[in-house]
Amino acid sequence: MISGKSVLGLIPARGGSKRIPLKNLRYFHGKSLLEITIITARQSKYLDLILVSTDHPEIAQKAASLHCLILPRPAELSTDSATSESVALHALQHYPHDLFCLLQPTSPYRTATDIDTCIELAPAISYNEATLRKNGAVYVTDRTCNFTGQHHHYFMLASRSLDVDFEQDLA
Repeated sequence: MISGKSVLGLIPARGGSKRIPLKNLRYFHGKSLLEITIITARQSKYLDLILVSTDHPEIAQKAASLHCLILPRPAELSTDSATSESVALHALQHYPHDLFCLLQPTSPYRTATDIDTCIELAPAISYNEATLRKNGAVYVTDRTCNFTGQHHHYFMLASRSLDVDFEQDLA
């Protein structure tokens, strides 16, 4: 909670990845990408609820083993064309909160400080300071989940802006 506003932390972790099958369960420096994200989210001082949205039983099982709440994701929200906004709105229908924080498991170098600073700046999106592009680590908005509207730019070091997309990113 921040300034009387509740904050939902959503970890979208679908099973279908074309380049790296079950990418969210792949290990990175000794822990799965999903586990790294859950651990980091728990370190945030503002997240009231951490929720894993998934369509895959192995991902749900891993999240449950980490004592994380699971929201089964419908098939229409588990395709390559499904948007983060649609997944977020689905989560907020089931778990209404004032603010929404999207934490993709593919950003293993994101810290609780990154999460908390974005929440303090809300609405905010994290960017790679070297490329000036979104790095996928943290998205924070209100319950409308408008990720394309005006927002603060939170710049993360290039060395912490990894977005795992290829097998070599896991090395």
